[in-house]
Amino acid sequence: MKIGIDARSLTVDQPEGMHVYASNLIRQFRQIDSEVQCILYSDQPISASKLADLGSGYAARILRPKWFWPQTRLTWEFCKPKTRGEFDVFYFP
Repeated sequence: MKIGIDARSLTVDQPEGMHVYASNLIRQFRQIDSEVQCILYSDQPISASKLADLGSGYAARILRPKWFWPQTRLTWEFCKPKTRGEFDVFYFP
């Protein structure tokens, strides 16, 4: 299974509350099932150390511009023919 994830929580320098929850949940997807592939969508780069901590099975995609990101930019990405079918489900924390 391929899971698309709104991974902006992984780009926060000082995570609190919802960001900690979302980051921990993102880590658990592959521990539940090692066959799961996760595509991390964000509006800015995820640090190499955070990606390394996640391990294999995670791919990061940066979508620009960051303005109106979840409402417009991410929705636009879903509508593009090359993106359709890239994931089976999408997780919005």
